[in-house]
Amino acid sequence: MELICQAIGILAMILSVTSFQLKTKKQIIVMQCMTGVVFAIHYFMLPGGAGIAGGVVNVIAILRNLVFYFNYKPIFKSKLWVVFFAIVMGTSAIVSRPEPISVFMCIAMVFNTLAVSADTPVGTRKMILISSPFAFVYNIVIFSVGGIANEALVEIITAITFFKEKALTKKDA
Repeated sequence: MELICQAIGILAMILSVTSFQLKTKKQIIVMQCMTGVVFAIHYFMLPGGAGIAGGVVNVIAILRNLVFYFNYKPIFKSKLWVVFFAIVMGTSAIVSRPEPISVFMCIAMVFNTLAVSADTPVGTRKMILISSPFAFVYNIVIFSVGGIANEALVEIITAITFFKEKALTKKDA
């Protein structure tokens, strides 16, 4: 069962990294929803309930991503959705699994919410650079192989892209 659980986490990591290769925001959001489903299953399957907080925030992230997907509709345009989901993310993991390590996933998902709602790619990347280390530590402690690999790759890919863009901006100036 543990091997199947870790394999599901690795599949989630592959979906997550694939989302970085997509061209449109809508494609990325759809892939992130699929990633959230697979990561939620993975976290809920981890032995001893270690990943419950991660599972809960991934379920909430799916709902958040759907709201952001439909942000062209008047009801979903408000920035209050960002505040709402940041608050829900910030409290959900603590309520679902009141252990100190759950706070790391809460912090990660609050910054992740700010990342996916950012108006610019640079803003998104800055929030991811803050978010990812918290999720990385959480995944180490609960021993999610897919989660550890995902956060390491996300941090590396985001940092490289961020610094490449910064270098290009300086070169153009």
